[in-house]
Amino acid sequence: MKPIGKLKSLKYLFNWTTLYPYSKEWDYELTRAMAKYPFKLVYYPDGKSIDRYVAQVGPHIVWIKNYPYVAFRPEKRTLKKFGLVRPSRLTIERAYKKLKKELPELVN
Repeated sequence: MKPIGKLKSLKYLFNWTTLYPYSKEWDYELTRAMAKYPFKLVYYPDGKSIDRYVAQVGPHIVWIKNYPYVAFRPEKRTLKKFGLVRPSRLTIERAYKKLKKELPELVN
């Protein structure tokens, strides 16, 4: 981890509770997908309404609400492979920044 990343992660050391355990595998997969693909909207099965709780990045559908506590965990359609886990706090920060830039209409 780069020094800047260490400083950013210290920001949340004492006041950022997360609900799911950290997964190195999920962190790697999400980071890799964000480097290759933009965030995309996900539609409900009717094909007309946007699901405002999730976004797709590459092959993964991720939960984007409840930032930072539960955001960017695998959503139920991606859950089978990874389970209920979360990426690193730094990856959550990077993902939020990327989402805000690419799909600002989904960010509160």
